[in-house]
Amino acid sequence: MNASLPHVAVVIPAWNHWPLTADCLTSLIRVHYPNLHIILVDNGSTDATAEWARRDFPAVEVIRQEQNRGFAAGINLGLRQALKSEAPYILALNNDTLVPPDLFDAPIGTMESESDIGMLTCRINYADDPKRVWTVGSRRRPLTLAALDFGPGRLDAQLATVPRDVDYILGCAVFLRASTLSATGLFDERYFMYYEDLDLCLRFQRAGYRLRYLPQPIILHRVGASTEETQPLRQFLLARSSIRFYAEYGRGRYWLFVPYRLGSALRTVGRLFLKRQPQSAWAYLQGLLAGLRDLRTPTLGPEVFK
Repeated sequence: MNASLPHVAVVIPAWNHWPLTADCLTSLIRVHYPNLHIILVDNGSTDATAEWARRDFPAVEVIRQEQNRGFAAGINLGLRQALKSEAPYILALNNDTLVPPDLFDAPIGTMESESDIGMLTCRINYADDPKRVWTVGSRRRPLTLAALDFGPGRLDAQLATVPRDVDYILGCAVFLRASTLSATGLFDERYFMYYEDLDLCLRFQRAGYRLRYLPQPIILHRVGASTEETQPLRQFLLARSSIRFYAEYGRGRYWLFVPYRLGSALRTVGRLFLKRQPQSAWAYLQGLLAGLRDLRTPTLGPEVFK
């Protein structure tokens, strides 16, 4: 290891889809950074992900848990292991991404020179259209907490070229300062999946840390590849987690959040019906009801994956 470079741990949660994970790990192995520790969390896969990883990537630390406890709980398992390694920086990375050889050059250099940056992301483009931007972080509306720069047609291409502070970073690829993560806390496991990244962003900001976007390097994301066959489940989880998120951060402003969320839900359901996805629309409505029930309980249960 090169002692002049800070130790970096990479945590990748995976649930099935071994070919995607293998491609991600292959791209990581090619990264030009010697002081690197890769941790793969097999989050209850049924396709022998852990066995394949141990055979094909012996340098990767593999953690296997028997049950899928959700994205937040799965990645937290890896983050705890990364914190034990005393790496000052951690990259939380989706298994459906492909990374470039210069992955750590600009991000780690920036975080080394600016100690008030707690979280950082870079440009993430579509893997099937590498010049098209998927996300570059986002600003946030102060009253409704809505993201301004996520989603098709909402992303100003100019934003992708400008380094800047942001309010939200998606959990697809997040560089984290380990000391900040230890002080602020890991991902909230009450979010089985979705919104746990936005929640962490708000907690980092409340602790006084900046969230930063860099236009380089560029990570490619196979958008939807790991959830394409489970769209109704995805809509269920999005709706379910949204209830907890807005209930948590909308305290004192329910007069605003209730009509805002009701309007958003109606638009989502209408859009799904227009796309001829009635099962997904029904799943979204069920997710909203489940989210309301969750507010009376401490966790989001794994029964949604049965």
